[in-house]
Amino acid sequence: MMKKESLYPLLALCLLQNACVVAAVHVPEQLINNEIVVQSEEGFFADKSLKFGIYEATNLDRDWVSSSGMSVGAVGQTKARQDYRFTLKKNNQAHYEVECLNILREQHVSIGAGSLVEMRGIFQCELFESKTRIKRAGFIRPLEENPNTASPIDYPEHDWTLKPEHRTSQGGYVHLLPLGFSIRENSEPIALVQSVNTKKIWMRPDLGETQNDIGAAILAGLAFYKPLSTWSNRNLMDEE
Repeated sequence: MMKKESLYPLLALCLLQNACVVAAVHVPEQLINNEIVVQSEEGFFADKSLKFGIYEATNLDRDWVSSSGMSVGAVGQTKARQDYRFTLKKNNQAHYEVECLNILREQHVSIGAGSLVEMRGIFQCELFESKTRIKRAGFIRPLEENPNTASPIDYPEHDWTLKPEHRTSQGGYVHLLPLGFSIRENSEPIALVQSVNTKKIWMRPDLGETQNDIGAAILAGLAFYKPLSTWSNRNLMDEE
């Protein structure tokens, strides 16, 4: 998506630092009464573990953001990447190992006092059985995809999709970064995570045991998600 430099970098910094008040995510009526209380242990700039119901996402190992870039005249490219992994425990026993990857690429062209920025990237998570390392599910979400488009979840037993949620609890709409993500089956929401500010999770109680396990692992991976920053953020800070 080609666009003029906007408030995206500022909002990304706001979310990264948890220093701004961001609207709460809209909760679909199918999930409104199904919130699971989340307890979090805070670490350096981010949550280190999450407890919700019978699950605990722990042993979070988040790599430092690696970045690279080059420029020729007015044209430049930058890339940022961060990997993280954690263990999902169920009833205090290791159940799944979850591995996530976040990549952001930017191409920018300086035009006079302004610039044009094209952002592309992916966010993906895969989960494996702790004992056998057999892959059970995963997803890949292109960051430039239409925010109203749901991405398929690789979970062969069910037709699940992942949808970013931009609607607020007050009926507004955040255009830049999602407030959370929902898991949907045949377009119906079955689980939801608020991934900005206070982490919150909702999950339908009538799912099967394995579905609960898979959904919990995916929601935890999404809860640990942090937007990356590259050239746009540095450029914004340089101008201050």
